[in-house]
Amino acid sequence: MTHELTHSMTASYAGAGRWRDIPRWLREGYSDYVGKGQSSFADLERKFGDSSFQTNREYLRYQLITAYLLQVRGVKVRDLLGGNYAANSAAAVRFVESLKQ
Repeated sequence: MTHELTHSMTASYAGAGRWRDIPRWLREGYSDYVGKGQSSFADLERKFGDSSFQTNREYLRYQLITAYLLQVRGVKVRDLLGGNYAANSAAAVRFVESLKQ
């Protein structure tokens, strides 16, 4: 329920017509991040590295990216959701690439 409410609040914050501009990793990652209680980056990283952890890996990756940007890089929520999607997406891509190594 909180996940869906966060979608609604994020859409409202972004403004009319801009919801589709928000990258999927951010729409779903932020909604999971809030909806599942803002887990620590270290916790999410551990879960992501644990192949026995049963969850939707794509959504866990999105949540991990969101936690990385907010907790490790110190990006503010207003900046994360505020429209500078290219810079945040570039940082997200670099982070995901580092997970593959």
